[in-house]
Amino acid sequence: GLALRENSTARVEGNLTLADNAAESGAGGGLALHNSSRAVVAGVARVERNRCGAGGGAGAELAGAAELRLLGERALFVSNVATGGSGGGIFARGAGSLVVADGNITLRSNSAPDGAGGALALTDGARATLRGELHTRANDAARGGGVATLHGATLTCEAATTLFANLANRSDGGAVLAENRARVDFHGPTRCAGNPAPQGV
Repeated sequence: GLALRENSTARVEGNLTLADNAAESGAGGGLALHNSSRAVVAGVARVERNRCGAGGGAGAELAGAAELRLLGERALFVSNVATGGSGGGIFARGAGSLVVADGNITLRSNSAPDGAGGALALTDGARATLRGELHTRANDAARGGGVATLHGATLTCEAATTLFANLANRSDGGAVLAENRARVDFHGPTRCAGNPAPQGV
């Protein structure tokens, strides 16, 4: 995949596809941003079928005040698997880490079977601001099958949100899990249906 470390920057003016990459022993199979690094995608972003081991963020992982800006009309995170961490689609951790999407974002069939947030996980003060529509479907995790915000993290959804058929296979939050001073704000119409948590709520 694409890895940026130590205050590095990448800008993609057109469309970006990150597919079939693997970080078997670490985080960020498709995209890894660390230590004040920044990635900007001006076109459509497709992040598909990436895998990672320990650390999470099979599609994209941000840590240490990293920033991901998706400026195109849509972004798709599909069938990414974090086998040993959280955030099958996207995982952001640490104060200053920021995900911004101007267009619609779809997170579908992503998995974090031993972690939190099958589609999206934010922790330790990380933030995500989604200005377009958010669609999550058929994601799964041990807890927070669709979205997990943990330990002071904040998710803000400014447009319509749909949360369908996500699964928390071991604990709470089939669609959304927020805990330990975390915050989730839905400002647009929100539909949530068919998100089971067989061993929780």
